[in-house]
Amino acid sequence: MAGYARERLDLRGLVLGRRPYGEADLFLTVLNPERGLLELGARGLRRSRQGQAAAVELAVLSRFQIFDYRGRLRVDQAELEYGFPGLRRDIVRLTAATVLAELCCDLFVDASEEAAPQLWELLLHAFYALESAPEERLRLILHVAVLRLLTLGGFSLRFDACVLCGRPHRSGTAGVWSFAEHGLLCEEHQRAEAGRREANGEGMMLVPLSAPLLRALGWFQEAPPARLFRARLSPGAEVDFHAFVRELVGWTVERPGPSWQMLGELASFQREITWPRREAQETEGSD
Repeated sequence: MAGYARERLDLRGLVLGRRPYGEADLFLTVLNPERGLLELGARGLRRSRQGQAAAVELAVLSRFQIFDYRGRLRVDQAELEYGFPGLRRDIVRLTAATVLAELCCDLFVDASEEAAPQLWELLLHAFYALESAPEERLRLILHVAVLRLLTLGGFSLRFDACVLCGRPHRSGTAGVWSFAEHGLLCEEHQRAEAGRREANGEGMMLVPLSAPLLRALGWFQEAPPARLFRARLSPGAEVDFHAFVRELVGWTVERPGPSWQMLGELASFQREITWPRREAQETEGSD
């Protein structure tokens, strides 16, 4: 029988998923900045005596030597480059990083190599921010990263124009968002959507977004990752932002991963926020 050539590859990767099989083996989902998401088989690494087990933990940056055998990628060697120790010392931080890993694997299962550099840069900055930021900023960092992942994942979220007709939204003014359409609606389409839902007996999923919140949402969508997680919002705009992102995930992600539910049960994330918020809208600016 003719043998099969085994191509050896050296690459860096963020470990975003791991599924055990057998007593010592793993399937890994690894993000590489050039090749995108890769599925790797790792034989024996769960019980490795050469320190390789740390290199295949969730949410670590590692270097891999792999070989391609009959179209399947197998790990030959794994070496930890950076283990994000700040995440591993805090269950809230690690769970937040796991939320991003699960969402990335869900949204980008067929990701092209074209999207890989943006995903790589975003997740690296998000993991670094989650491991070092003060506890009170963790929710904001997580939800900013979630919003950006949804944008990169192909959800065309329009914060500057009507999602149905393209009519520009006047800068510095409040707007009305349709979760069903994933975008702002102009006055004409607001009336049409409200009438249609009333006629069909459907619940209203049109919600007001303040001018500060709209400005922040547009900035979060476009800002470079190096600046993205340093942003601050006014207290009112931040509460609205968290409620908006949580509702948006429910409308865009078919089955949020188990870490999304787990995070809500942890101490720093216990307070649930419902939409729309009943308090008076804030009029402060956002950074």
